Amino acid sequence: MNYLLVGNGPTQNLAYASDASDSIVQINTCRHAAKLPVDKTHHIFISNMGNKVSEPMCAAIEQQRALLCHATVMLGRNPSF
Repeated sequence: MNYLLVGNGPTQNLAYASDASDSIVQINTCRHAAKLPVDKTHHIFISNMGNKVSEPMCAAIEQQRALLCHATVMLGRNPSF
């Protein structure tokens, strides 16, 4: 299986890379969600943010539900922090 990991930074050849992938994993705000195939975006990771940031970020992602309808949102924060 080929995974495409997409962050929030600038991208090049995103359409080509997404065509070649089987599953897409987005990090944090999913800034590129509109440019990616809806059916391939399976996971969204919110990485190591405190509750003040994670909760509003999850709300922003929820507003993009139509673009992320196949995705599972996961908080990647270690509870030790």
